[in-house]
Amino acid sequence: MLEKISRQTRKKDRLLYTLEAGRVAQIMGYYGDSEKWFQQAADLYEKNDEAARIRVSSLSQSVTAIAINDNFIHYQAQPYERILSYTFQALNYLAQGDIVGAAVEFRRVDYTQRQQELDHQKQITKAEEKNKGKDSVGINEYEGYFSGLNSAAALVRSGIQNAYSYYLAAAFWEGQGLYNDALVDYKQALQILPDSDFIKADVQRASHKLNGQVNKNGLLIIALEQGFVPTKEPVRIPIPTDQGIVIINFPVYQINRLSDPLPMQVKVNKDEITTQPLINVGAIAAHALKEQLSSIIARQIARTAAKYTIQREVNESLGLLGSYAIQLYNFVSEQADLRSWMTLPANSQVARLELAAGTYEVGLSLSGSHANLVVPISVQGVTLLRVIDLGGRLITQTMPINGGS
Repeated sequence: MLEKISRQTRKKDRLLYTLEAGRVAQIMGYYGDSEKWFQQAADLYEKNDEAARIRVSSLSQSVTAIAINDNFIHYQAQPYERILSYTFQALNYLAQGDIVGAAVEFRRVDYTQRQQELDHQKQITKAEEKNKGKDSVGINEYEGYFSGLNSAAALVRSGIQNAYSYYLAAAFWEGQGLYNDALVDYKQALQILPDSDFIKADVQRASHKLNGQVNKNGLLIIALEQGFVPTKEPVRIPIPTDQGIVIINFPVYQINRLSDPLPMQVKVNKDEITTQPLINVGAIAAHALKEQLSSIIARQIARTAAKYTIQREVNESLGLLGSYAIQLYNFVSEQADLRSWMTLPANSQVARLELAAGTYEVGLSLSGSHANLVVPISVQGVTLLRVIDLGGRLITQTMPINGGS
């Protein structure tokens, strides 16, 4: 499978295939290979950022997209995809025992989450000022077609930040004895999920440690990544134009495709706990897509006008046969852009337990799937037990973080 993905990396979807390869390799336990794939993705982010700054590449692709469809634009990862790729890269380093590499990636996770959200808010403010008092592309006229997307998007506050990445970063800093950094990231996670008593307790614990109230216990943190994110679906929308009613395909996420998180039961000695949801990736993806609808609709309208001009010219020069040919081309080329990073988890959950230093047998149970393993707990350290649920199979990975010992 990875060889097939590798053959696709020279095309316009190179970044997307690279992300898929990194995630697949990681699930299979090939952490070194996954690291290389995610590093390629990071390099492509920088290349795309530079292209966006000089506008040359973006402009030429936009012209092509208007003439054909959005699938001809080079794939640009959504901010939430970029953040999760950095998070997975940090886990690659942890799995290989590279604490320094993991620290660099978690710093990148923190910076990217905050910076992307700030940039996004600036863009929203700028767009609101520009379009104050008007609906520039008439998006309100089509709200009914996006009811499923809107319902999915409403489940989260942001299409960028996620509490799971902040939480893993916080756990890493706590394991390293960097309690101020841990407290900052736990608070960031709490800001995203303000009603979470679970994270409130983590904030309190990190605050106590920062104030010198540190005991010899360690933490077992179970991080569950469950299933796969839903895919985009096309919806056909009639749009009135000067040339009459035109049926156009749009990408959407439907709320009925979002699966509810299934909690995992964790048993350690006499203690039994369940995982708590921190991120619904499908809802974040829907939120991000909803915020792009205006620009997608604007491109579709511009594309329709361009295609009509071409068709009129063909009619005049080639007659009926040419007219049929261009109509067929328009029908085939008018496809919704359904591309997305499909091997992302549907959701991620976390559980944690404070334990004295030692070795413990941990039992995991989830919807008929079971796993038992032995994990070490160090003095003042953190042991991260990562679990990937593939629907009937639990893949486990134990990563000690002992810098605070």
